[in-house]
Amino acid sequence: MAYADELFRVVDKYFMEIIMPYGRTNAEAGEYLKKFKPFQKKNFDNYMQRFDRHREAAEALSMDEIAVPAEDALALDLKTKFAQSRKTFVTLCERNVKFYDFQNRRAQRKRVTTEELREIFTALQAILNSAMRDVTLLEDAYKELKASLDPEYAKEYAAQKAELAEKRARVEAETAAREAKQTSRKESRAAKKAAKQPETKTFKQCSDEDYTDIEDID
Repeated sequence: MAYADELFRVVDKYFMEIIMPYGRTNAEAGEYLKKFKPFQKKNFDNYMQRFDRHREAAEALSMDEIAVPAEDALALDLKTKFAQSRKTFVTLCERNVKFYDFQNRRAQRKRVTTEELREIFTALQAILNSAMRDVTLLEDAYKELKASLDPEYAKEYAAQKAELAEKRARVEAETAAREAKQTSRKESRAAKKAAKQPETKTFKQCSDEDYTDIEDID
């Protein structure tokens, strides 16, 4: 299937030439941000330019010209997942630029506010989570299509999914056991606390009937 090969080529390029270089840029920018430079003003222009290049490269990459048969649901799904991933990735790059522009202004002693930083960082974190999710969904769609076309890869992919499912089940079991242990400790502490407290007597309020046998004293 020539169209499938074209789809794979685009995704491979996206991962190898855009996503992975972005990861390096992001890591290096983060390390530079953390460095203590008491006698030197930091400048993030280089990183901002690199984020812009990653964005431009993603925008230039497209599957629009690749014709896919309407009956090939897996191939169509791959196209959809790629478009979504590219969309969130472009926004991610834009928000990275905005974040490091803020860092530039702060280094230059220009007026910045904590509220502005909070808004920029919150927006960046939100789109980062979305971009990571969409990249994972794209990778899954890529593997599903490839497994449908390559029997040998299908075996490898099935083994990977089984291993992943086993690992996920193990993590969930460990999490459940840990939560149960924490709950048991809380209940035990609450019981010990209750046992240390002095016993208090409760008094029942008397009703009108309780006074019927009491003689009036004049």
